[in-house]
Amino acid sequence: MTHDHPRTTATCQAPLRNTSNMVLFYTRILESWPLQQLTHLKFQRPQLPGEPSQTNLGQLYKDFKAGQPPLASRTPPLFNTLFSRCQSLERLHLVDPDVHTLMSLAIPVVPEGEQLGILPCYHLDCLHISTSNLSSLSLFLIVMKPYTETGFSSRLRPRSIPTILLDVPPAWGADLASFASRRVC
Repeated sequence: MTHDHPRTTATCQAPLRNTSNMVLFYTRILESWPLQQLTHLKFQRPQLPGEPSQTNLGQLYKDFKAGQPPLASRTPPLFNTLFSRCQSLERLHLVDPDVHTLMSLAIPVVPEGEQLGILPCYHLDCLHISTSNLSSLSLFLIVMKPYTETGFSSRLRPRSIPTILLDVPPAWGADLASFASRRVC
């Protein structure tokens, strides 16, 4: 991990290898940085242990429809730590993110004034995803769609991301066209 500028930018390379020691190590680093001031963040190849289960994603959606905040146990601990401290984050660039990283962004948030959700930054100005993994990206877009189509709950809101910039192979255009609409984001 490198920390370029303590007030505005950080670049992180996080090759986690299914070990809790590495997660603990990175969590300690994140806790020591002044992340409340970050506005731009770039992750290169973040990989978190395990795979998200469809059961957990389904339960997150059920919780969302019921107006319940998402549970920390259903999201990656490293990203819980990171995003709970990056409350001023405006731009996020993910290079070859794993599916856990993308799912962390798909989870709805609790509006300000209420108990904070797992990822308190309700609004990102821009999410830039550079990836060669069509299945992870497609799953992220599929999971985002129901949250935005159900409208706003009194307690939970889908994350507002007005601009999603995709840096993907041109051949994916036809596959991703079905997700391209103002309602998805």
